[in-house]
Amino acid sequence: MDDATHRLDDPSASAELLALASPSAESKAFADAMADQSPRVLVGGLAGDGHFPEAVKLLALALPRREAVWWACRCCRESLTGDEPPEALSALEAAERWAADPIEEHRRAAHAAAEASGMEAPAGCAAMGAFFGGGSIAPPNVPDVPPAPHLTAHVVAGAVMLCAVRSEPEKAPEKYRAFLALGFSVADGADRPPPIALPAGQPAPVSPRPAPPSAREDRWGEESTRPPVPNPRQSPDPAPRPPSPAPPRTRRWDEWE
Repeated sequence: MDDATHRLDDPSASAELLALASPSAESKAFADAMADQSPRVLVGGLAGDGHFPEAVKLLALALPRREAVWWACRCCRESLTGDEPPEALSALEAAERWAADPIEEHRRAAHAAAEASGMEAPAGCAAMGAFFGGGSIAPPNVPDVPPAPHLTAHVVAGAVMLCAVRSEPEKAPEKYRAFLALGFSVADGADRPPPIALPAGQPAPVSPRPAPPSAREDRWGEESTRPPVPNPRQSPDPAPRPPSPAPPRTRRWDEWE
């Protein structure tokens, strides 16, 4: 699976993504009738026919892993009720941090937060999706075990579906449509994670200054200590110029009587 760009507009990806989505028999029959369409069209068709879980799975699979995690984070934020436990909020923040800056430290922190929150919480699923977003899923001191490329999509889909049904399930269709619209917005680049804010007290990085001429590097990477080449057109010891006379002082407007 290509993890650089989304596959929503690639009709040749539809069959593969549908197989990974494990649709129900009814939704599969519906999707098979549109097998020559792009995943974007299939997602819209499945949602329009009421097959929301399959539409969510297909969209999650069509997104790159980082964008998929950010989609899950956005859905979690939209569905906050105000009584989430601290562990769930920490998991959501960890997933958002990885989506904004997917470094190994943030990925491992997302795993710890997901374990503390639990997968029954949407935020826990989002954080676990970040952990599955690359690197190794084995402990740091053992040989690497890369995650399967579709693992992030599966837990992201779980997060989105939990967000749709965990409160006011009678409004689930409305929430599914809103969440799918969010996913398309993420896919099309209209919804991106904000830059990571520096911790309090940490200075912003400063660009390195160029080395002084006496310690500059030559073209082969070795430090040069050669004296500067003299300019033959320049006098070796030019005589100093006399100072220019100071211009006459002009009085200010308030000094005139």
